[in-house]
Amino acid sequence: WPKVVESIVQNSQTPANKTLNQYLKELFKKTSIDDDENLDTLVKTNSSNYQLVKSGIAELKQEVQTLYKDWYSSDTLIHGNISLDNLFISKDKVVFSSWGNSYSANILLELAALKMNIDFPQEIEYDIFSELKKQASLTHSWEEYIQCKTFVASYKFLECVYSFIKETFLFEGERQGEILKLSAFFCRNLGQFNKLAGF
Repeated sequence: WPKVVESIVQNSQTPANKTLNQYLKELFKKTSIDDDENLDTLVKTNSSNYQLVKSGIAELKQEVQTLYKDWYSSDTLIHGNISLDNLFISKDKVVFSSWGNSYSANILLELAALKMNIDFPQEIEYDIFSELKKQASLTHSWEEYIQCKTFVASYKFLECVYSFIKETFLFEGERQGEILKLSAFFCRNLGQFNKLAGF
């Protein structure tokens, strides 16, 4: 874990192509059923709860906006989706791949997203938090980090729900591998999602 923290801090000094607000704006557009004509038609045709689905997505987006705090934004680059699929450990260093959706935000959002993708005990989470505070000269408390985790969970939940809708209606449940990944992510983070008003 110390090498992971060191790599996160080193990468954070690289200029980012988009801000957290730009990332969220893109995410909101990407998770809009109205903007995907094929999906919109399929949901409208095959679901008796079309308006409920749309209003549910809108409520999730509203919760993301409600939970947002100014200090979550920063000029620090974060990957935003570090997982065992894009984390490579060598003898001397840790390298992350797949930076296509990276953005600038407070580095604590990186830890929150990492915890959602990789299940490790809270003791290790606290150790990583403490090391990040030290190496990145942060002043935020553990309680503020917990708030940050809820914020990250809100937009990860939005992504998860929308992806389930796509897999159900657009791909007709045929992509079993994707459904299994989504199910595993959902189950792993059920406790965190349960804290959300939109859950």
